[in-house]
Amino acid sequence: AALRAVADQYVKATLAGDAKAIANLYTEDAVEMPPNLAPVKGRAAIQQYYEKQFASGKIARFSLTHLESRALGATGYDVGTYQQNVAPTAGAAMDDTGKYVVILKRIDGRWRVAYALYNSDQPLPQR
Repeated sequence: AALRAVADQYVKATLAGDAKAIANLYTEDAVEMPPNLAPVKGRAAIQQYYEKQFASGKIARFSLTHLESRALGATGYDVGTYQQNVAPTAGAAMDDTGKYVVILKRIDGRWRVAYALYNSDQPLPQR
């Protein structure tokens, strides 16, 4: 339940467009691994990454479906799928589905995201 609570906070912050709240869910040395980009390393860089994402559009709908969440001592993981609707500042809104793997660490009694990897089920646009 504690691992899913972190996911719930992530969903809430994403829908609010709150990059700082998202970054605060991560460890100081966390790594975000977004699709088609180099890894984003460190809490400050992750906050900047989300600030840039939210500046380019709003997430109108976002939900997670947990396939498996488990804590093993001070490490945990959450694996699942996502659904979202992205409304860019320019262009048409887009529905997207995909999958994710998040590895969490318990630090000072609090679960934080150490690694987050996700990608879309949609094919890349043809050029």
